[in-house]
Formats: sequence, structure tokens, C-alpha cells
Amino acid sequence: MTQPVPTLSPQQLSAWNLAALDVTLGGFAIARGRGASGYGPDAVLTVKQTDPDFTKQKGADGTVTVSATNQVLTEFELTVMQSNSLTNQFLSTARIASKAAGVPLVMPLLVQDQNSLTVVSALKCWIDGPPDQEFKSDAGPRTWKLSALCEILNLG
Repeated sequence: MTQPVPTLSPQQLSAWNLAALDVTLGGFAIARGRGASGYGPDAVLTVKQTDPDFTKQKGADGTVTVSATNQVLTEFELTVMQSNSLTNQFLSTARIASKAAGVPLVMPLLVQDQNSLTVVSALKCWIDGPPDQEFKSDAGPRTWKLSALCEILNLG
């Protein structure tokens, strides 16, 4: 007797493609498709909310009070290659203009992961400063630090 050929359900197979991660800052497309985004060698985008959504305080009698922090400040690290002159120049120009004006240059940020339902959206995002620099025989990554007030932080 022969066994039936097993088939995979869609839930058993997941695909990931970094080229499907769309990142746009101030109308500038950081992500430009497969092989054209100039991302760094490992983690290309890190998203970290700086404070928890809620804090808790325990009373002496065992009661617990949970307080909403209402915090939306989120830190981002965007890593691109040193050779990615388009993105590095855009970020450098925005930083220089901001520093010359003495106020942060606030831009919208949109991150959409086409592999999933992840969406991160902030109308107010700014560059914290220049990345650390190394100049050596091989091109290396440059990690830009950004801060934003996120309206949407949906990890799908």
C-alpha cells in the first residue's frame, strides 16, 4: 500500500525576504529593492520603544496600581553600508540642516514589512546625530540613530 504524499498547509511555510522591508524617511526611500538598498551586513533596522506602556506600583497591603505611561518615544537604528552614498548623503544633509537651524528636522517615518503585517508609522522622526565612522580597507556599516514619536507600532 502506498502512502499519500503529504502536503504543506500555508501555516507550515513562512518566507522572509529583506527586500520586502520598505523604509521611507521624509519622503526618501531608504529601501530601494533587492540589492539596491545598501543595507548593512546584519541587522538593518532596530526598533525599540524607550519606556513600557504601563508601570506598576505595589502597595503595602498587596494592592497593585497600574498606570499608563502614554509614552510613544521610539528609538531606531538604521544600518547601511559605508558605500551607500545616497542614503548616507540624505541623512547627513538632513542632520547638517537640523544642526544649522538649531532644532531637529522633523520628518515622517514609515516602515512596512511586506512579509507580514508589521507597520511602524511616525509623523515626527529626527536624526539623533552622526554614526560612528571607521575608514579601512573594506567597506563597513554605518549605523544611524533616529528617534520618533510613533503613532503606529504594529508588529504583525
